[in-house]
Amino acid sequence: MLIYMAAAENSDSAGAVAVGAVRNAFTSYFYMRKMGDVLKRMRKHCKRVIVDCGAHTFFAQLGTLGVAGTGNNWKREEPEAYFTEYLAWLKTYANDLDYFLELDIGDVVGQAQVEKWRERIRKAGLAEKCIIGWHPKAEPLEHFLNVARRWPSRYVGIEGLRHHRPSCDYVDVVTRLYRLNVRAHGFAMVKRRFLDLVPFYSADSISFKGGVLYGADAFHNPRRSGMLSEFNAGVGFGYVNRRAKRADARARERRMAAAVYSGFSLDTDSSGPPARVTARLLKSAHAFDVMEKRYTDIWAKRGFSWDEKGKATGSALRS
Repeated sequence: MLIYMAAAENSDSAGAVAVGAVRNAFTSYFYMRKMGDVLKRMRKHCKRVIVDCGAHTFFAQLGTLGVAGTGNNWKREEPEAYFTEYLAWLKTYANDLDYFLELDIGDVVGQAQVEKWRERIRKAGLAEKCIIGWHPKAEPLEHFLNVARRWPSRYVGIEGLRHHRPSCDYVDVVTRLYRLNVRAHGFAMVKRRFLDLVPFYSADSISFKGGVLYGADAFHNPRRSGMLSEFNAGVGFGYVNRRAKRADARARERRMAAAVYSGFSLDTDSSGPPARVTARLLKSAHAFDVMEKRYTDIWAKRGFSWDEKGKATGSALRS
């Protein structure tokens, strides 16, 4: 299993990227199109790079995501023009990325238009690097499975959770894709309730930036996969927030023990010079690496594994 670090193109990630700590980078064309040759610079240091199309922005503009920021302050994009510019950019930087997401906005323009864009991607010779997306509201599952097993990259992205919309049966869908030898990516789905149950080939999250955004030290405790904060002790990937003042002595003791076990100290201030920001991101990147290895091993034992080229090799392929 691969865990990608999202928003790796941002300037606050530059230090961690430059030292090779961000092995799997998940970036956005919506922002990189205005950032010059940042992708070429990232290519030198990252083992894998996926470029997202910016579809999240379209949905945010429609107010359907239920997340902070509805896009009211963004310039609304015209889909056809946006896709044309995206495709031209992809042709320019095709050698600097491993995969990219199609412009999967069937909810906005209709699935028929998305399929026309797929053909343009195919004609441009980029289909083997294109991850196609599935949104239950826009495309019936059986139709999508039929398309996915024939798509050259054999790599798809599954819609993540959205407010006010029912989620799909991720376990069933991703298992069926695996048996078709099709890889599945989970958007922003690194919470334990997903990784423990769904055999994703890959997933991404911006959580590795928690140390910079929230003054927290991210860790993944391989012994008990702990999630400790000032206010609760649960399971999964999480943060040790050092800014809160209300934690009692016992909670702090648990946090410190978890951090020490994971090989981290809590003496790095997230504010200030870039070196301090980079120090926090290095800790988080390490935590993501530990988490990736743990879930790779877990799913291999369950019969879901892949070779270096992404081909399914586990016993679940034949079950």
